[in-house]
Amino acid sequence: MKLKKIIKRIWSMIQETINNESLGFSCCFCSQSIMALDKYPADLHITVNIDKSEDQQHDQFFFCHTDCFKNKLHNNIKSYFTLEQIEDKYD
Repeated sequence: MKLKKIIKRIWSMIQETINNESLGFSCCFCSQSIMALDKYPADLHITVNIDKSEDQQHDQFFFCHTDCFKNKLHNNIKSYFTLEQIEDKYD
């Protein structure tokens, strides 16, 4: 599956970066570099044509800081954001 290959490639790039150097990605919201030691760097996976068959769907990834993503969410949607629960678990 194409998506698994993309995720594997991205993950290997992240693993190769072990210090606070840029991962080579810019946040799609603030355009600042995403650093290896940033807290919870994220990717956004977008699929278009979700109402069509899989061969007509198209995927793309964007990278972002988790805080930038959360700040862009509409107030009515922020209540669905569960990262705080994850942060509490690992902090």
